[in-house]
Amino acid sequence: MAISGCAINRSAGASRIRTAREVVEETGVHRDVVLTRRAMDSLGIDNMVVFPTPMLFLGMHPQPEMEVWLGNAYNRWLIDRILSEDDRIKSLIFLPYNTPQEAERTVKELADKKGVIGFCEGFRMPSPWRWLQRTAGAGVRKPPREETALKGT
Repeated sequence: MAISGCAINRSAGASRIRTAREVVEETGVHRDVVLTRRAMDSLGIDNMVVFPTPMLFLGMHPQPEMEVWLGNAYNRWLIDRILSEDDRIKSLIFLPYNTPQEAERTVKELADKKGVIGFCEGFRMPSPWRWLQRTAGAGVRKPPREETALKGT
């Protein structure tokens, strides 16, 4: 079966599909800026929203501070390297939903940055307390939340 833009690798008895990367010769801006511009121009549209897909599962990390640290790094990279290069490129900023005080700080700090049109959250770590309350009844109470290592950051 032929797949456009893909090559099938049958080395060592395993079949793997490898996608061919589109060639980008321009070096003045990040590769994603060039590819997003190409997409907008080919579709004849004025703006494009870059969605933070790599961040969707970050909220499932068992350490909430990792969600904050990696999410902040991604947001800064996105604003500095992608959104700052072209007024037509927009994005949603990732919110660290499992740490509400950090989510609030992120909104206050990044809401007015160039190209930011909103915020999104990824998937969250399920709460074992909700499950316990549903299965054991209303008599189960959630203990007070422990302070995280993020206090003061």
